[in-house]
Amino acid sequence: MPRREGRAREPERRVRLLKEWMAAKGFSQRVLAEEIGVHPSMITRIFQGQRAPARRIEQLRDIGVPARLLPAPSVRPPGRPRKRRK
Repeated sequence: MPRREGRAREPERRVRLLKEWMAAKGFSQRVLAEEIGVHPSMITRIFQGQRAPARRIEQLRDIGVPARLLPAPSVRPPGRPRKRRK
């Protein structure tokens, strides 16, 4: 069965494009983190698509990060998922 390379590489491509955009604008992940009030590791997780809190995505767009370079905002509420009862 052929492997879908395009989807697997989408986060890598987005991270590369984000880094290019940041270099062109003179931003670093630390500066972006300070602007929206989070730890720089949160910026890394957002860029890689591991986390996508809607509020933080909106804040990044508000300071000029192109929406097309950001992951889609998460629809689940913040915090830990509820435990399933059996």
